[in-house]
Amino acid sequence: MERVVTAPSTPRGQQAVVQTIAGRRTVSRASSAPKTVRPTITASVVRDPERLQRHIADMQREYDDLFALVQSSAIGGGVLIRGVTMAAGSATLIDHRLGRNTVGWIVTDILAASGGQPRICRTALPTGRSATQFLSLEADKVCTLDVYVF
Repeated sequence: MERVVTAPSTPRGQQAVVQTIAGRRTVSRASSAPKTVRPTITASVVRDPERLQRHIADMQREYDDLFALVQSSAIGGGVLIRGVTMAAGSATLIDHRLGRNTVGWIVTDILAASGGQPRICRTALPTGRSATQFLSLEADKVCTLDVYVF
């Protein structure tokens, strides 16, 4: 099973290939050799403290590489904003605190809604408000929601 992920924020749109072969996950980038993420620590490794320390350090580096790959994607650098109260038919300004224009947003939870599932859409920002600071959403029903902005 192979999955190719392109991180648009990386130089030259580097690609990462994630493979699972015989229970081991392998990650490679165009500029580096494949790295294997070991899912478990065996008994023979535990009995040798020096080998255990090396094994843990290797695993940490490999997981750091995976985390960096996720963080380099647009969706990885977002913020979850909880408890946004929306009035029916009027725009709600959300201070997303990203310091840049948003790429997108996802409603992660609708905590309360009156009269069924609300329809939520992005609206134009009012004059004088910056997209590097605010997102403007409108709901057709009164609701409270959590939104992930990236």
